[in-house]
Amino acid sequence: MPSKQNIAIKFVLVLFVCATHFALTLIACSCGNRNSSEDLKESNDGRPFLVVHGTDSELGAQNVEVIVEIKNNPGILGIDFEIYYDDTVMVLLDSQSTLDLEGCVYTSPSYYRNPTTFLWDFQDVTWTEDGAILKLYFNIFETASLGKHEIKLMYEYGNIFDANGIPLDIEVKNAYINIEE
Repeated sequence: MPSKQNIAIKFVLVLFVCATHFALTLIACSCGNRNSSEDLKESNDGRPFLVVHGTDSELGAQNVEVIVEIKNNPGILGIDFEIYYDDTVMVLLDSQSTLDLEGCVYTSPSYYRNPTTFLWDFQDVTWTEDGAILKLYFNIFETASLGKHEIKLMYEYGNIFDANGIPLDIEVKNAYINIEE
């Protein structure tokens, strides 16, 4: 007959598995997983969204540019997100913030890893413009597999907020680097 301690341990493990599953489901549902170029027209109903623009590339390509932009910007005071990619296929070498606003502080990554965090703080100014916010530069490995490889933008709820400090729920549209011969 199992002891009370063994039953308690099993109960805690089951709770942990359920909580982990719930958290991963929330992340998957809130962060989007669509090819941005094809979906932009469908979602232009006034909701704000961040879009990663995909591109075509080839084996061994250098400085493949991927642009991240915002549409229907509701007014942002702070933004913090991560970029994920398949590091068996490519490496993120560099990035460039395209925002040139007085009072905007961009914290450039000290080094690039997978994932890499990008952070902007708009001091005493609320950013309301639509358009490109970030350029990413990837090198594609000669040994990469052909086909679509996702570039995924993800953020935690609360890491994008308005001038009142209220978290914004912004849809994300991810894309791919399509590697061809």
